[in-house]
Formats: sequence, structure tokens, C-alpha cells
Amino acid sequence: MSMLALATTLCSSPGASTGYQILRQGAHFEISRLTNGDAVQRTEVERFEFSDGVILLDDIIGNSPYAPGDHWLEPPPIGGLV
Repeated sequence: MSMLALATTLCSSPGASTGYQILRQGAHFEISRLTNGDAVQRTEVERFEFSDGVILLDDIIGNSPYAPGDHWLEPPPIGGLV
């Protein structure tokens, strides 16, 4: 089971954003921890909270190499997208 705590529009995760990667798969996003592979899938999330701050989903998508709505082929590290 994942160590990630969830809320309706906020996904809170322990540790810094650089310790996670994100993968968009159709209508949902999978957030996984780089150190142990713990992961969670979310369809209704707008913000991600880490120990180093809150990151908006719009900022992650805007800084990714993919167009909005694309299926992401590789999970980029979140820290590299903000």
C-alpha cells in the first residue's frame, strides 16, 4: 500500500518533489516515489503537496514534454518539471 495521503483535489506526499515522478495515463495520473516505487493513481487532483511546497497540476503539464491530453510514454521526475 502506498504511503501517499490523498484528498479530493490535493495529493499530499511525504518528502521533497524531487523524490517523485509522475505519469499521465489517459484520464488519470500516477505519482510514484523514486526510492521505493510506492504509487497512487488519481483522476481528480489539482495540486500536489510536498515538503518543499505545493505544485499545481497545470504547472507540471505545462512544463512537460507532452501536449495537454497526451498519454505520457515515460514518467518524468516532478522536480524536473517545476
